Amino acid sequence: MKFSEKIKAIPIVDYAERYCGYTLVRKGNRYVSLKEHDSVMIDVNKNCYWRNSVFQKGLKNRVGASGSIIDFVIEFNDAPDAKSAMRELALLYHISSEEASTEQMLQEYIAENQYSFYILI
Repeated sequence: MKFSEKIKAIPIVDYAERYCGYTLVRKGNRYVSLKEHDSVMIDVNKNCYWRNSVFQKGLKNRVGASGSIIDFVIEFNDAPDAKSAMRELALLYHISSEEASTEQMLQEYIAENQYSFYILI
């Protein structure tokens, strides 16, 4: 499993509750919201989130900020970029990056998220 896949496998709900201190609010079987940010919805099956109250400039038919655990860390924990977010998650969840340099990690992330990456620049 690639380093970026290991990072993306970290449950957003776990990170949000444990490291951000958010209170989770169950919205049916599949979705969770945050008590402190009720416009945030997390799909626990797909492990992705979207934020209805923050619109992304220049994207048609997009609800708001959205993405993977990496994007969540950037949005809610003020990580400056994907590289920093991935490094933080790797440290918190004891994921080894020995098989990949940080430059390789970033290139994997860019390749997998070409559509949303320009937002991070």
